[in-house]
Amino acid sequence: MKTLPQTVNEIMQEFETFKIKDSSDFLFFNVKLVIWELLSNVIQHEGEDKADIELEEVAFEKLSIKLHSFAEGFNWEGYRNMECPDVSNERGRGLYLIQQLCQFSFDESGKIATAIFNVKEVVGANASYPY
Repeated sequence: MKTLPQTVNEIMQEFETFKIKDSSDFLFFNVKLVIWELLSNVIQHEGEDKADIELEEVAFEKLSIKLHSFAEGFNWEGYRNMECPDVSNERGRGLYLIQQLCQFSFDESGKIATAIFNVKEVVGANASYPY
């Protein structure tokens, strides 16, 4: 069985087609953090050891990540528009962080999480990005 870091690194290799180059890139970091947090939640909170992840360009300069969980689903309503958690807590920051980095939602069942990145906005935050 692969570890979480191995899995996330393999997924990030797929992003070469989206002009996300390396770990020094701001967009690369944000995408990797969101994937890490989503997979961590599936493992830690749902007790699952597998999930499907789809990567696609949904519109010009937009990148979509969909995580399909095989668990019963997540009660996401309580986490929508949540307040800033205490940074000293060891847990409970993941979904808040994701909501700050991208457009984020769950389907009604709580089994499919979707994160959409506006590539142009994130790219603009990194002066060294080759555009």
